[in-house]
Amino acid sequence: MTSLSNALSAGFVAMCIASGFGSAQAASVEAGTLTCDLHDRVNLVVYSKNRFKCSFNPLGEGPEESYTAEIKNLGVDLEITNTEQVVWAVLAPSSDVEQGALAGRYGGVSASISAGAGLGAKALVGGLEDSFTLQPLSITGSTGVGAAVTLSGLTLTQSS
Repeated sequence: MTSLSNALSAGFVAMCIASGFGSAQAASVEAGTLTCDLHDRVNLVVYSKNRFKCSFNPLGEGPEESYTAEIKNLGVDLEITNTEQVVWAVLAPSSDVEQGALAGRYGGVSASISAGAGLGAKALVGGLEDSFTLQPLSITGSTGVGAAVTLSGLTLTQSS
C-alpha cells in the first residue's frame, strides 16, 4: 500500500507542476466552466479510454455549448468506476471565447483514488493552438474502487 500511496503522491505533485506550467504558458483569464459526465469506460490497466458528455458554460453572455470528450490514459490505472464527473475552470487568452473554440486536443496528467466514493484531478492544456487550460475547479467525483496515476490525452469535439 505504501508504494501505491507514493505513486499517488508523485502523481498529484506532477499534476500540480503541469497545471501551473500550463496556466502560465497558455491562458490567464477564466472564460467559463466545462462539466463532463462519464458516458462509457474501457480499462486495460496500463491504458484506459473514457467517453464523456460535456457542457461548457461561458462566463457572462453566450449560450451553453455541448461537447463530447474522449480521455485516453497511459500509466497505472487500476480503477473500476461506475460514475464520474469532472469540472474544470476554462482559462483562455481572453474572456471572449468563440462558440466551438474549445474543440481540440489537450494533454496533461491525472491522479485519482476511490473506495466507494472517490476523488481525483485532471490538469490539461490544449485546444486551438494550445491556447486553453482546463484547470481542475474541484476534485473529480466518482464511485468505484481503485487508484490511477496517468498521462492523459483529451479530445474535445463540439456536439450539435
